[in-house]
Amino acid sequence: MSATEYLLKSPANAAHLERSIAQSKLNLKAEDEQLGMAWWNLMTEADRRYWCFAAMTATPAEAWRYFKGVTARQEKSRVVTES
Repeated sequence: MSATEYLLKSPANAAHLERSIAQSKLNLKAEDEQLGMAWWNLMTEADRRYWCFAAMTATPAEAWRYFKGVTARQEKSRVVTES
């Protein structure tokens, strides 16, 4: 029996694991929000306008989400072409 199977066998353990996963997701979301605020605050007004225009939004959080998507695709492309 694997450790995961053992943990999930007990309802109390499964509930604890689910709570731990939910808390981890909340922590990641809070960390992402902090990174987004730092990203926005460090940019010039021109850069803010650029990313809002590119994302077709007036919302910094949506511009941040768009920025992450664009840079993730660029990074993935760079890794694939370098291999």
